[in-house]
Amino acid sequence: MTTNEIVVFVGIPASGKTSFYKERFFPSHVYISLDQLRSRSAEDEMLEFCINRQKRCVIDDTNVTRLARARYLVRAKKANVRIVCYCFVTSKADAIRRNAVRTGRACVRNAAIGAMYKQLEYPTLEEGYDELYFVRLGENGFAVEKYDEKRNQRPNEGI
Repeated sequence: MTTNEIVVFVGIPASGKTSFYKERFFPSHVYISLDQLRSRSAEDEMLEFCINRQKRCVIDDTNVTRLARARYLVRAKKANVRIVCYCFVTSKADAIRRNAVRTGRACVRNAAIGAMYKQLEYPTLEEGYDELYFVRLGENGFAVEKYDEKRNQRPNEGI
């Protein structure tokens, strides 16, 4: 039996969110991307579909502020759906470097990366997540670390 689950990604552009989805969640979770859907109403419809049909899904957006993430938490809690957050930790310089090799709509302005970096509020369990993970992209792929409430760990940019 499939457990209904909403996974929320948090991270600046070019931090590895979409690549992580493809590597870890593609076979099992519906992909909900504001970049692809192009409107919040379409995103809302997809999320509602997943909740109503008990489909696991991933929200692939920057979600850099607590306020931006709250919309998903409210809906998940109301529907009694498990909600997990993956926060992608990277430096602004590394994101700009990765962005430089992107093409088409995937390539964003460096100013947009800088603006998102300044706005980034790291998520906490107090927001209401059932689980929280920090993800770093290094030379050997993704490193995932579960948030340790006892240590009150805070992410560092480096691996």
